[in-house]
Amino acid sequence: MNNGPVLNELEIGSHLCCIYRDEEDRFRVLMSLVSLGIEERHKIIVLIDEDKKRGVYNLDSSGVKKIVPLDKNKGSNRSEKEKLIDKFEEYWDKGQIRFYSTQKVFKRTNKFSIKNVVSILEKEIKKANKEGYSGLIVSSDLTWFLKNKRPKRELFDYEEQLNKKLQGKDITLLCFYKEKWFPEDYLTDAIKTHPEVLTEKGICKNYYYLPPDLYKPGGRDKVIENYHKKMLEKINKSK
Repeated sequence: MNNGPVLNELEIGSHLCCIYRDEEDRFRVLMSLVSLGIEERHKIIVLIDEDKKRGVYNLDSSGVKKIVPLDKNKGSNRSEKEKLIDKFEEYWDKGQIRFYSTQKVFKRTNKFSIKNVVSILEKEIKKANKEGYSGLIVSSDLTWFLKNKRPKRELFDYEEQLNKKLQGKDITLLCFYKEKWFPEDYLTDAIKTHPEVLTEKGICKNYYYLPPDLYKPGGRDKVIENYHKKMLEKINKSK
């Protein structure tokens, strides 16, 4: 895999997006994410679309429970999750790495609610802190919104609320967007709603990011002012 996104550093408190080309790109980033998280003693949660696959954890009112036992079959058709568990089995067994069903997290009460998802993440932050971890890392692939035919505005309201509600907390959020699945206007808004972007050179500060008070209808004048300010900052830094 050449010229794919590279994750070579990580700080708790980040909200970044990764626009990837193929599953090899995504898996490589996930491997780096887990490795860096373990090294820094963070808890890692990966949201996946595998409700009926092996070893997925389900959130319910009583907490977290494994709904299907892990099958350590070494077959060639093993899932991304199982390959990660092979590599980091010790940390899976200790509970430092967890895989949750995207469907169960995003539709815990049979309907999507940004408030509910943020509440779940806040509880997981507290749980990670209580368990002695230095922070929480959450990875999710936002293709769930396309597969479930959710409106575009709902997706980016969600991203905007993550910036608003979780800023300054002990959590890093990595949001995956598959390049060939998302329309161009979605990818543009993905960049606008993430303070940092994962690129071929690593994590980059995003000069096109719009804070929550700017990313909304009617904020055009403030948006132009904000872009102008960031362009000047970039020019001055290059001198």
